[in-house]
Amino acid sequence: MKQRGRRSAEALTATITALPQRPEPPETLPDRQKAIWRATVSSKTPDWWDGGSLPLLGAYCGAVRELELVNEQLAQTSLEDRLEGDGLKRYAALVSTAERLTKLVLGLSRAQRLGQSSRYHPRTAATHTVAQTTTRKPWEFET
Repeated sequence: MKQRGRRSAEALTATITALPQRPEPPETLPDRQKAIWRATVSSKTPDWWDGGSLPLLGAYCGAVRELELVNEQLAQTSLEDRLEGDGLKRYAALVSTAERLTKLVLGLSRAQRLGQSSRYHPRTAATHTVAQTTTRKPWEFET
């Protein structure tokens, strides 16, 4: 059996390292995009973010804001507005823009692994979800 020698005081003191900080939004972003940035950044651990992902995060925040604006326009367009003059063309353009922005947001979020699907391996995702939501075993249920 190997015996341990005495440890020095230096070896016994714990090294305290600074925890990683969540990145702050660039000052150039508008207020709403800063809010999106902060909400997104706070949804992950501080060490999730590195310098290489920050430009993608900025683009993501801009795309989310643009999608919000287009969706607001769609919500304000009544049926009567769609039927008057060029209303249907405008509505179709808004729907098309919303679709493109949705795809952009999805692509940027996938690139940064922001969605819940990035937490699970495809083979275990179904069993993991069931294990979390079911508290009783199948044979414990009354028939």
